[in-house]
Amino acid sequence: MDGILENKHSNMLNLTLTLKQQIWVQIIVPRVAICWLYVVNIMTDISLGIVLILERHVSPGIVTILLVYTPAFLYLTSQIFSHFLTTNYSWRSLIMDCFIYIGNIIIYPFITIKRLVQLMLLVIKNINEEIDCEEPFKGSHSVSPQLLHMYLFLEPFVHYAPQVILQLHLTVLKVSNNISTECLQVFCIFCSLTNIALSFIYYRYNKTENIFSFLPPIVKNEYENTKEENKFISE
Repeated sequence: MDGILENKHSNMLNLTLTLKQQIWVQIIVPRVAICWLYVVNIMTDISLGIVLILERHVSPGIVTILLVYTPAFLYLTSQIFSHFLTTNYSWRSLIMDCFIYIGNIIIYPFITIKRLVQLMLLVIKNINEEIDCEEPFKGSHSVSPQLLHMYLFLEPFVHYAPQVILQLHLTVLKVSNNISTECLQVFCIFCSLTNIALSFIYYRYNKTENIFSFLPPIVKNEYENTKEENKFISE
């Protein structure tokens, strides 16, 4: 497998790259961008919400922060709703589970960061170390399950897009007269719009259970064709 990735060349953007280099350019680098922009977006939204609250714009500040947790709330609620309906709870266990549920909502955006990093490192490990591995992305779904992809797909609809609308509204109405706050709002809008685009790209590469689902078709076809060529030669 390593020989295929290292020795097979093709043109990309008028550059001759190996399949391994193409995977870095088309898979790993975009995933690094997705991970970092996800972190930046969360930190920006929370910081902006705190700033608005400190400026005594309490309602806009609270809504700004709550939008960060809306995807986690919807995602986790959909996952455990059936569990609550089918399980008999005592009052004590119900209260404890509610606290755990609230805690999970609070930390879930940060758990997503961890999973994105784990997936990226796993892909790098498989490419660089597992020479005998027949699938460069073997094991990726154990780290980044389809449910994680569902959560990331919810982000543009219930977090990024509403955040863009809210911050545009606040900026146009001049809710804050502080230049620094307005700049932070503009940066928040930029991050949200960028993440909307990246979220759809990420979903496009992860929407099926196929291990090559996020591998660009050109690279996938070349990899599979080269495997067939090598098999034919060996026979």
